[in-house]
Amino acid sequence: MGRFLFSAGIAAAVLLAGASAQAAGVSDQHRSTSVIGGYAGVIQTELDNPEVGFNESAEGYLVGLDAYFNTWLSSNFATQFDLNARFTGGQEFEPGVVSYGESFSGGVHVAYRDPEKFALGVFGAAQKAGYHTEFGDGFAPGIGLVGVEGQAYVDDLTIYLQAGVAQGDRVDVGGGAFYRDYGQFKFVRGVLRYFLNDNLKLSAEASYSEGEIGYYAFNGVYVGTEVPVSIATIKLGVDWRPDGSDASFFAAYEASLNSQSISGVDRSSIDHRLLAGLKIDFAAETLKARDREGVTWDLPQLADGIAQGNNLNYCFIGDCFPNNVPLPP
Repeated sequence: MGRFLFSAGIAAAVLLAGASAQAAGVSDQHRSTSVIGGYAGVIQTELDNPEVGFNESAEGYLVGLDAYFNTWLSSNFATQFDLNARFTGGQEFEPGVVSYGESFSGGVHVAYRDPEKFALGVFGAAQKAGYHTEFGDGFAPGIGLVGVEGQAYVDDLTIYLQAGVAQGDRVDVGGGAFYRDYGQFKFVRGVLRYFLNDNLKLSAEASYSEGEIGYYAFNGVYVGTEVPVSIATIKLGVDWRPDGSDASFFAAYEASLNSQSISGVDRSSIDHRLLAGLKIDFAAETLKARDREGVTWDLPQLADGIAQGNNLNYCFIGDCFPNNVPLPP
């Protein structure tokens, strides 16, 4: 399923290249545009992590900051830079122990753009996300992403597709005796943006990723294995910008699932997030102008989805607890 979606995403993005025989250029007032924003909200995490002593549900808060800058290299080629940060806190996965989380993302997009019909580009990004407790213990995997992306403009509708691969790093979680290897992931993402008018936008998106996380331990003898992981997210949002204002307001609901399964033992973590915030536009007169000629790309927050599984655990050695997962043959 994941391989099919990944291939379909790349094929769909490539097909956008043939959508126009004669490309329109960017308007002079939109040669360089930028957006900064911030938001706050609530988060609820539900764990299916049997016999590890964690609470099944934990609530907390989240805050985030975003910054984007787009500049046109010519009438049809543009580069966009992204910076994103998110912080969570107040969750008690372990009774009486407060957990916090941070995630950081930076990326660059290079694209051929026809503001009237379509855009086609490539992107690269570095991300890091993790969770820790008030006592400082925790770990944060980092990943690098590369991919292709495309947009098609059909009147008031923007269709946005992304696909790519990500490579994670190895994280020591136990003084050299235990570590996790966050391997390669493939991902595909689709976004729909519909403009009820130039300053009122509805959006919906979904993404899917799959890969493996290696759980390894040394207890005199090396023991470990790779656990298949799938990550699915959805997001629904609304943006509104008062006419004549540079500020816009937005609200969104996000849901993210990290699912792991091996040897007949399943683990999962589901995040529900409600958030609201403010964005400030520089040089884009409307939300639709921002979408077609200004800041239009964003990044899949894959590191967030991977790190969401940090509270899930598998144990493959005889003296650890709980030891309820047989080592695969």
